[in-house]
Amino acid sequence: MRWQALARHRCRQPDSDQRPKSILTALDSGVAGARLRLAPLPPHSTTLSRVRNFCACSNILMKRSLTSLILVALLCGLLWRAELELRWGWTSLNWAWKVYAAFPLSMASFAAWVVLITRVRERAKFAAAQMAFFILALVFFWCYLRYAVAALMGPFPAFNFLVVWMLPVFWVFLPLSFGWICRLFGVRVHFGLHLVSSALFTASWPLAVCLLDLVDHRGGADLIHALKSGFVIPLLVLSLGFPLLFAKRADESLA
Repeated sequence: MRWQALARHRCRQPDSDQRPKSILTALDSGVAGARLRLAPLPPHSTTLSRVRNFCACSNILMKRSLTSLILVALLCGLLWRAELELRWGWTSLNWAWKVYAAFPLSMASFAAWVVLITRVRERAKFAAAQMAFFILALVFFWCYLRYAVAALMGPFPAFNFLVVWMLPVFWVFLPLSFGWICRLFGVRVHFGLHLVSSALFTASWPLAVCLLDLVDHRGGADLIHALKSGFVIPLLVLSLGFPLLFAKRADESLA
């Protein structure tokens, strides 16, 4: 090819094993002229092939990860709604403040998805840390909600107002705490994505209310029925797993 002949001429080397094997070698050695520097890289360049393969694999992994995340989110919502309907029925008021098997099953499903997607080395420890975090978060919000409900009936309106409006603040920090655990195990995600996840995690509740109103779901469109119907659960799972779609995995490399 023309660029190969030009490289040999610049290097003054015969057509043998000692000549530069690629245009990159000629460019790095400083013997290439201006015309050679402006010439496009050959299509069979090893570096270009690696970049293209990397981009193609990244796109495939992104699509598969998003599809699997949507399936896990829908599964978590269906588990909650099915157990509520089977145990209590829709018209019953006894569904609140109960322990559901859907909670640990949903946590385990999401933790397994995170481990498979991130491909960390210490998978068992990472999964155990996630389960511990989810259980602690569930217990915290469970107790805090009960305390907030009791505080609404207390004699101090200003204090009650503070207790109720601190709940969204704690809610915003939940995805950020989850992101910190992921970083602790080597999952590299841009911090801005965790901020977006927190915003989506909080916006899941009003969005679920809008969906209830859109489909004219029985019971009305409010925060309580957003949870009871299970509409908010897939949105919460999607917003929590969203940053991990852009995580840098240990096995992703151009080498």
